[in-house]
Formats: sequence, structure tokens, C-alpha cells
Amino acid sequence: MEKVNVLVVDDSEQFLKAFCKFLESDADFNITGKSKSGEEAIEMANLLKPDLVLMDYSMPGIGGIEALKTIKSKLSTIKSIMITNHNEQEYRQQAELVGANGFILKSDINEDTLNLIKTIIKHKPELK
Repeated sequence: MEKVNVLVVDDSEQFLKAFCKFLESDADFNITGKSKSGEEAIEMANLLKPDLVLMDYSMPGIGGIEALKTIKSKLSTIKSIMITNHNEQEYRQQAELVGANGFILKSDINEDTLNLIKTIIKHKPELK
């Protein structure tokens, strides 16, 4: 698998650092950018054009849904996965509506998550 350039977005500095370290434990992932806000994520996505955006659902200001909607409107080929603490179906549906290719609960992140992300990158069709 070719290296996947990833933009990770989460307003929690602690989660952002830990999740990036977790992703970097796999040689297939290259963290090209880290963002703590939806506004910054939009700018970074346009500048860096990553292969994948891992987007926190809930953030102050422009949240993950609106940020992802804006990113996908300009860069429709970017794969994206929502990462959240919210397990309700309505959150999944909103993520799908804006073009998210996957949905991962923060509480479910483990060694299988890397394979899930790789599967989504390779095979998951656009849900838009």
C-alpha cells in the first residue's frame, strides 16, 4: 500500500497527539497535518490536499460536519472518516450526508482501527 497522507482534526490536544502517535505506528500513514478547528481544517485541506481527513464530529466554531461538507465540496476525491464520541444513528446519517466514507467511535479505537481505515481508503465508495 502506498503511504496515505492524513490530516487529523480534533479540538482536544490530548486526543490529537495520542491519535497521531497511534496512526504513525503504522508505516502506511503519513501525518501531513494536524488541526484543532474546523476553520483551520478547511484551510489545511485546501493547502495540503491529503488523501484522508480524520475529522472530529464535535468542535467549537465550525464543527466537523460543516468543515467536512466544505472540504468535500472543493476536494471531492478526499476520503474522510468522522471520529466521535457520539454513537447515535443521527450522527452517522449526518456524516454520510456530507460525504464521510466512514464513522469511528473514539471509544472503539484499537489495533483493528488501522485495518478499518485502510479498508475504507481502498474500497469504500462515496456515501454522498
